[in-house]
Amino acid sequence: MNLLRHCLNKISQDELRPFMDNFETRLRPCVTAK
Repeated sequence: MNLLRHCLNKISQDELRPFMDNFETRLRPCVTAK
């Protein structure tokens, strides 16, 4: 868990935001399908 937190701290919000947006975009059709 500490390793994951360490990696997240190294990643800036600007770098993480596109990934999260892409993840949400991919996940939304699955959620709405149910």
